[in-house]
Amino acid sequence: MCFMKNEGLDKSSRKDIKKQIRKLDRSNNSLLGTTNDIIDLGNDQQNTYDLTSGDASDGEHSVSLDDDGVINIEGGNNNAEHIHELTHAALPLRANDGNHVFNERGNLTTTGSNQIVHERKAYTAQFFYDSRSLPRTSQLTISDYRQIGLPYIASIKSSSGKPVYERASAQWEKLSRKQRSKIMRETKNLGKN
Repeated sequence: MCFMKNEGLDKSSRKDIKKQIRKLDRSNNSLLGTTNDIIDLGNDQQNTYDLTSGDASDGEHSVSLDDDGVINIEGGNNNAEHIHELTHAALPLRANDGNHVFNERGNLTTTGSNQIVHERKAYTAQFFYDSRSLPRTSQLTISDYRQIGLPYIASIKSSSGKPVYERASAQWEKLSRKQRSKIMRETKNLGKN
């Protein structure tokens, strides 16, 4: 934390400056986390990784296992999407067994409620790299990383209009209308602070 003289600054200005410093600290910490993800992937002796680009016209990218046993980290046309997928590739290295689990299509999988946790971490890393790169939804515009949660993740749709995260979408739909309204109101308010 830096120290500054408060001379000539009114209370509101000092508050705004401190808020901006906290925001930059969070961003710096997230980017350090991304750097550590890259280091961990580079130090992984059990796997070989390849950073790839795909067109993914539906907006979906992935971490997948190819026929040669190489784990492909597929992003889009911008580095922020690669940051998102790097986060997914690194998360299993921190799990108890440290193994990546792939589904029958060769894509990295998460189990149950971990989908929301993993997507939140990946979208948060992406947000701090480039907040404008996040998928747009009709439900929510993300202006603060704290808004990245179930309402946002459940509302991300492919170009065909299908939910990208079906389990998150189903979990969101199981909530009553009143619960969804309350959570959405609270989430939108996080962007105002």
